[in-house]
Formats: sequence, C-alpha cells, structure tokens
Amino acid sequence: MLIPVKNRYDHTNLNELTIICRRGEEVVFSGRVKEDIPPHTSGALSLECAEPGEGEALCLQFYNDSRLVAGRGYVGRFPL
Repeated sequence: MLIPVKNRYDHTNLNELTIICRRGEEVVFSGRVKEDIPPHTSGALSLECAEPGEGEALCLQFYNDSRLVAGRGYVGRFPL
C-alpha cells in the first residue's frame, strides 16, 4: 500500500522514524520508515498491509528513537 506524505519537519528525515499502523486495535504494520524523505519534501510510504476497506481507517503513528510520538495521521476510505 502506498501512502503519499509530506515531511513537515525542519531537521528530521522520515527514515529516522518508526511507524506503527493500526486498523482499530489491531497492529497491521510496524517498522522503521525505509523511504528517504528529507525535511520539507514529499514522497510515498510503502507499507506491507492491506488497504482499508470501505468505511475503514488506518491510524499511522510515527515515533522517534525515544519512543515519543512524533506524529499521527489517518488513511481511510469513506463514501462521499
């Protein structure tokens, strides 16, 4: 699954972070960000998990090495 992202950090490449992706309470992906996305650039994260189904959302949480939450986002498919 590809997720477009924008790195809004001033000094952190996204590959310095760990991502945990949840569907509800279930962890569907966990690991270090592999993509090289420098500060103030855009890119796409490739996650080894299924895309959310209709009406579902995935919660993506990003952590630094100190295990502090560095950011959170949601990806979902909802009817208009």
